[in-house]
Amino acid sequence: MVCFLSIREVLGSNPSTPTKVDRYGHLQIREWAANPRNMPRQRAAQQPAFELSDAIASLLDEYAYEGSAKTHSFYADNVGRALGGYLAARGVVTLEAVTRDHVRDFLIAEKRRTYTRHGQPDVHHLISNSTLRHRYGAARRFFGYCVERGWIAHSPMEGMRAPRKEKRAVFPFSQDEARRLVRYASQASGWLGKRDRALILLMLGTGARADEVLGVAPGCINWPKREIVLHGKGGKDRRMRLGPELYRALREYDAVRPKLPGNLWWVTQRNTRLTYPAFWMVVKHLGEYAGVEDSHPHRFRHTFATEFTAANRDIRATQRRLGHEKIQTTENYLHALGVDYGLEDGYRTPDIWLV
Repeated sequence: MVCFLSIREVLGSNPSTPTKVDRYGHLQIREWAANPRNMPRQRAAQQPAFELSDAIASLLDEYAYEGSAKTHSFYADNVGRALGGYLAARGVVTLEAVTRDHVRDFLIAEKRRTYTRHGQPDVHHLISNSTLRHRYGAARRFFGYCVERGWIAHSPMEGMRAPRKEKRAVFPFSQDEARRLVRYASQASGWLGKRDRALILLMLGTGARADEVLGVAPGCINWPKREIVLHGKGGKDRRMRLGPELYRALREYDAVRPKLPGNLWWVTQRNTRLTYPAFWMVVKHLGEYAGVEDSHPHRFRHTFATEFTAANRDIRATQRRLGHEKIQTTENYLHALGVDYGLEDGYRTPDIWLV
């Protein structure tokens, strides 16, 4: 089908429309040219470059709203301070300007970076392999977040492999070391001794992470059923049975602890919330007093996993009590501990053999 239009009609509607003059001097427009999909496309306006600092601030705001304080601190350190500081020092201010080489050079620089510890100003340490993997994982999540929001088309880390994970042996406390820690915890003056003993036994008796221990509130304990609810990673709660020694320790602490407004359960001598740094120092100092080396909160979790699995010989039960989402995580955990799957029958938790 051919239609005939005047030059004014053609050029007035769209001067760029494809036309053809026949032998009579008429302009022809074929149907394919009249279809809007076949008309010349106009270039989309170029989006302004997104500021790197704004993208980092958006990510941190997201975790401040949805994540825990520890998760927010993790990204503030690894993305905001480490990655953001590195790129800003090299004049990279927009997301589009970040290249694969920038990220690779950042990880290399972090691997070579040294730091000093408190009290040892002349001793320089390299960052651990796990810290380097944290840098990689946080950066990968950040750029993925930017792609999801359409700020960049592709992540500069696409196809980039993570730093190799070191497989190191992990050692639990021996039964003698655990007994000494509990004994020394009870020697603190006043109600602090009850608190420290309850803290140690809660970690030994449930395998709870440090954040899960500190997250315990009065409403988490069901005294009649002798159960406690632990608030795990990703908002996943789990119920744990309280062994007799742990139940007694929690009861004794509850009877003497300062009753403060709100849901404060673990409190300091100044009647403030027990924070992770203060909790870590309590465990460290207990180890020093008891003559136990490398005393830190997560080592109690190692001890629970070892003792519970050895006694019950059920890796699925261990997975549930540790709060692992994947069975592979539990298998890797037990492999690092060198756990032999049990020598005796019956349900047993570490606080039982402390009696």
